[in-house]
Formats: sequence, structure tokens, C-alpha cells
Amino acid sequence: MPEPILSIRNLSVGFRDTETKEVINVLRDVSIDVPADHILGIVGESGCGKSVTMHTVMGLLPRTAVVTAGQIRYDNRDLLGLNPVQMNEYRGKEIAMIFQEPMTSLNPVYRVGDQIAEMLELHQDISHKDALAEAVRKLELVSIPSPEKVAEQYPHELSGGMRQRVMIAIAMACDPKILIADEPTTALDVTIQAQILALMKALKEKMHSSIILITHDLGVVAEMADEVVVMYAGDVVEKALVVNLFREPSHPYTTGLLKSLPMLHSSDERLYNIVGTVPSPRNFPEACRFAPRCEFVHDRCLVERPRLVRIAPDHEVACWLRVAQGAA
Repeated sequence: MPEPILSIRNLSVGFRDTETKEVINVLRDVSIDVPADHILGIVGESGCGKSVTMHTVMGLLPRTAVVTAGQIRYDNRDLLGLNPVQMNEYRGKEIAMIFQEPMTSLNPVYRVGDQIAEMLELHQDISHKDALAEAVRKLELVSIPSPEKVAEQYPHELSGGMRQRVMIAIAMACDPKILIADEPTTALDVTIQAQILALMKALKEKMHSSIILITHDLGVVAEMADEVVVMYAGDVVEKALVVNLFREPSHPYTTGLLKSLPMLHSSDERLYNIVGTVPSPRNFPEACRFAPRCEFVHDRCLVERPRLVRIAPDHEVACWLRVAQGAA
């Protein structure tokens, strides 16, 4: 695996209860590497910690959040040690993010061109006039027809697919080295989803950037990602190259996710479902957090936390079942 451009090490994050002041643990010892010119997929159910991890990278956690441990290293610096002014130098310029819902991320009272221009003016020595001209070029880059016209429009005048393209244009305005995409196609129909994913992959190849793709859609991961990180209840439970993960899923949770996908040849069968629900962060088990829902659970799972172990080249899993079977 190439050297990482971004390295998250043993990251733990909690949220402080405003009444009791107790810190509720959400992320536990999350470690993720993102190589250069690479697409990393992060998958898991809602509430597993995907977005919290990336909001921590971006320095966008709410005030109630508490980073209790870990490092996030980029450009030989720990981003967690930067003050807000220093973080602004990286956010948008070096690491950019496409948020889940463009209608709530775009400013409704500013024209599209001005919103792209603002990003350029923040990070580049450029006049507003030149920034607006560059904004039109960025809209053209994301395949928006009549970019001069769209630059003069407001977000509510655009379709969902067009707004998502505008969000990509803003995120890519300063040619960042890393693009974080948080469920970038959730609110779009299937045809537009495919166009947005193809656009992101084309821009990544053109600019040689890396993409961190946050999603619950394993079909998107199979199509886009080079490597996959599977998260459950704030833990990383499996890491693998995408081919290896789909060919030989090794954590019971990953296996359950894949078995729950609908198949064309089994339309008359009931879809598989993982029993139970994701626990509340207040009730996360101290040992294996998946144990209450796992069909292979045994005594050790209830008292001792499994750590990631390498079971094959570029494949790690945190499961006592695999440890018992022998790690590579």
C-alpha cells in the first residue's frame, strides 16, 4: 500500500452531556490511512461514526464534542493541534468536503458564482472579478451546461443534481489533495447518482487527489473504492481492498451487510437482516460492540475487546472468531 497522505491514529471522540457533563464515547481508537491518489470507502449503518470521524478531520465538530485521544496527521502536522486560524489554511484548500444535503449547505441568499468565488478569494491572492471568472470555469469543469447563466442563479433555482455539482465545484475550487464526500448521492435519483459518481471519479483522476467516500451503499463502494473501512458503533471492525472485502468478508457484521443486499436471482426470497439494532452510545458494550447482535458470539466477546489483526495482505479484521481461526 502506498504511503498515506492522511493518517488517523487511535482517534477517540465523545460528546459532553449538557446536563450531567458526562462525556459519552462515540469513536473508539479509530485508525485509518488514506494513500495519495486513492479512493477510500467508509461504510456502516447510520450512527456508526463515519461522519463524526470526517468532521473531526475537518475541524467541524460541535462545541459539545471532546477529542479524548489520537492524532490526525497531514503534511507532517497533527491537525488536532492547530488553532482555528491555522485550520482554516487547510480546510477547503488542502482538504475539502462535500456535505450530504446541498440545499442546507449552500447559502440560499448568495448566487452560485459568488459562493465558489468566496472559496477562491479565501485561499488565493485573487480579485473578486477574477474569482467569478474562475468560478464559471469550475462550473464548466463539473459539466454544468451554460455555466455563465448558472453562476448568476440562486441554489433554489437549480435541480438536486445541479446543486450537488455546484457543491463539488466549491469543494474542488482550490484543487484540494483530499476530497471527503459524505453520502454525496443520497437524495438523488439513480440516473443522477451515476452521473455524480462518474464525475467525482473523473475529477479525481484529472487532479490526482484522494477521495474519502462516506456511504451506507455497498454498491457505490464496489463501483468507486480502492479500499474499504467498515465501521460499527464507533469501532473500525474491518479494513480491506475492495476486491478482498467482497470476495471474502471476514467480520460477521460485514458478512451481514453483504448478505442483506438484494440479488436479481433471489427476488422471491426474504432479504437477510442483522438481528437487533445499533445500541445507543450510552449503552455501547465495553468489549466487542457487535456481540449483542452476532450469531457467533462466545464468552470472550463479552469480556475482552478484539483488536484489528492482519489476516491477509491488505486485509485486517477485529473479531475473536478470526483470531481463533488463525491470523496471517
